[in-house]
Amino acid sequence: MEKNLELNPKDMESLINLAHLKTKLSLYDEALKDYEILLQNKDDKNLHVVYNNIANLHKKLNNYELALVDINKSIELKSDYDIGYSNRANIYFKLGDKLKACSDFKKALQLGIENNKHYKPDDTDIELSKICN
Repeated sequence: MEKNLELNPKDMESLINLAHLKTKLSLYDEALKDYEILLQNKDDKNLHVVYNNIANLHKKLNNYELALVDINKSIELKSDYDIGYSNRANIYFKLGDKLKACSDFKKALQLGIENNKHYKPDDTDIELSKICN
């Protein structure tokens, strides 16, 4: 990944993967810097993923209000983004707004999130599936 970035420093997919990896390694400040670089490319078709990943980073830091701002940007960019709706449902749940959480969770299901290869339900998703049906 880093070798690919040496050859093509603007390769969005490699930058997204590197920032995601840094987040998994708890290198949050470094990941956020990488995401800020990615946000500079306003024309990229994966910008909604970048905002979603930033929202996930803020969730890990329990900054749910900041996470909500970024996930809203993600959904604005791609209105049928199933993972975005699922992520926002999780954020609303953490903020204590179960009505909005269920609305977004149902929207994610309607968009087919259960068939998305990138979707991995967590404890909050399991809880939402119990209270929203």
